[in-house]
Amino acid sequence: MNLQNFEENINEVILARGKKYYDQDHIEKLEEVNSNHYIFQVSGTYDYTVHIFLTDTGEMKDTYCDCPYDQGEFCKHQVAAFYALRYEKGRKEEKTESTQLVIQENKSELESILSRLNKQELLKIIIDIADEHALIEKRLLARYTPVKDEVESSKKLIKEYIKQYKRRGFIQWNEVYEALQGANITLEKAEEKKVESDALRAVQLSMIVLSSVVEMLQFCDDSNGYVGDVIRGSLNIIHQAVDIHANSLDEKQKENLYLSIMKEAMRPYYDDWSEWRIDLLRSCIPLCDTDKRRIKLNKLLEDMLKTVKSDAWSDRYETQAIKLLQLQLIEQLEGKEKGLKFIYSNLQYSDFRERAILHLLEEKKFKEVVQLCEEGIKIDRQYRGIIYEWKKYQLEAYEGLGDIDKQKEIMVSFLYDNRYEYYSRLKQLFSANEWPEILEEIVKTFKEDRYAPSAYVEILKEEKMSSHLLEYCSKNLNSIKQLYPFLVDEYFDEVNKLFIKYIELQSEQSGDRKKYRNICSLIKLYKKVCGTTHFQMLIDHLKEEYKRRPTFIDELNKIS
Repeated sequence: MNLQNFEENINEVILARGKKYYDQDHIEKLEEVNSNHYIFQVSGTYDYTVHIFLTDTGEMKDTYCDCPYDQGEFCKHQVAAFYALRYEKGRKEEKTESTQLVIQENKSELESILSRLNKQELLKIIIDIADEHALIEKRLLARYTPVKDEVESSKKLIKEYIKQYKRRGFIQWNEVYEALQGANITLEKAEEKKVESDALRAVQLSMIVLSSVVEMLQFCDDSNGYVGDVIRGSLNIIHQAVDIHANSLDEKQKENLYLSIMKEAMRPYYDDWSEWRIDLLRSCIPLCDTDKRRIKLNKLLEDMLKTVKSDAWSDRYETQAIKLLQLQLIEQLEGKEKGLKFIYSNLQYSDFRERAILHLLEEKKFKEVVQLCEEGIKIDRQYRGIIYEWKKYQLEAYEGLGDIDKQKEIMVSFLYDNRYEYYSRLKQLFSANEWPEILEEIVKTFKEDRYAPSAYVEILKEEKMSSHLLEYCSKNLNSIKQLYPFLVDEYFDEVNKLFIKYIELQSEQSGDRKKYRNICSLIKLYKKVCGTTHFQMLIDHLKEEYKRRPTFIDELNKIS
């Protein structure tokens, strides 16, 4: 789903509620965690947090809200956030284009000036700037402190920043980012050490950050997720440093690295954050090239398994994560065959079942794949996403077996689950004579659904079923903005009426300048689709209808 046309994929009722929330300024806060991760606070009966993850092309990789709504894929808070993010990105792109040339010119001019200065002049500039800006001074000290002192100086720097923003024993959400600056400076240095092949120092610096910020979670509001990002960044550097450089370390260096990671992982503050403890222990595996280290790690993992008592999803996830570490140990030291035995002894966990299925597919044992998938569907029946994965593997197995009927059955179920990507493959399984009847049944089933998904619209467009598209637009007025190209040539009058009806409805429900501008943008699209004559008639009608709304009249005058 793309941010630019997300409306096509959302139920009309939820879309309208979310648009209303956006128009009424329920978006209290927008935080850009990084270039593709955004967090919104949306006010209502209660305040809720929405996360949106984008790709570089504007596709939504993931989005979720912490509200209790569970009647559909998206809630009104997410929809409001979609509108807000689209507006914000559009505004930033316009601003960026207009300032980019100025920035480049200024940067070029500054480089030219500095290049003409001598060492003493440059030194004075740096000292003056450092005196005025404490952050720059600390960055310079952290970056250029002698190697022998950098661990202690980094620890001091991290604590200084945290202490600076800790008030009455707590750090507020809007000061967490600043409080983490010492940690971020240290991580930059750890990244440099990793690249320079100083694995031990990269791990030491990352673990200083890790221990400090995990502890910080006890006295800060991390609703923006900044602390979590720093923790994941620390763990990534530790993993990469060990993976890249483990083979080049001598025995003493490996032992020191292994012991330091193990010591950090077993600190009490990870008792409530087991996923981070497990992540740390994962870094020990490349160092387990001796029986002593392997046995010690495996004993620790077995002890951890004994403490997990519940069969709740979170505890099952933890158990699976621990067992995956055991699998890595087995495969690294005892080989793939021993690893396969361990996999088949833990099929109750989805990751292990998937690994077994992939092995069977490679061996072309398709009937066994089908059986494992059937069992997985029963075990994970409450987890829709996992069931989809098992059905995908089943489909691959049925293709291997040449079972056309089963392939049809699975792909039809995917289609009804709004997975349009299977449509063309499904169509190819039927003859030209069979397909019209199948298509009619598919369309009929979708029409009976009160909230027909986007796959239905895509099918209608693909099959050029314009009368059904027109009916869909009549029930979902906002869709006329996207679907008019498929209708206007054949149903000009109907498209004209639907646009007018939609514009009138929006006008009736609007009450401030921002909303009026949105309506005027819609009217300009209407002019493009239906022509100047109809456009002017609509403008005249709206001016008469809303003559008591001077703000609306003002916006209408701008486009007429």
